[in-house]
Amino acid sequence: MRRLSCAVCGLLAFGAISASAVAQPDDAEVVIGAVLPMSGAWRSSGIESEAALAIAVEHINAYLDAFGLSLSAKGYKYCPR
Repeated sequence: MRRLSCAVCGLLAFGAISASAVAQPDDAEVVIGAVLPMSGAWRSSGIESEAALAIAVEHINAYLDAFGLSLSAKGYKYCPR
């Protein structure tokens, strides 16, 4: 869980910093997406990843607020049939 959370935070931070470097003043919000398994054998991993994503977005937004930017995440739930 901790490794996964660190990986998610690192990717989000890299994406936010990269996006802020090219963002125009009209682009005050950076939106990222995540595909999360929400059923089957990997369901627990998807739930933990979703929670880690929410925490990471909260921390990154605290940093980006000084630059007038914000980050939001859209979780796409993967439920194979």
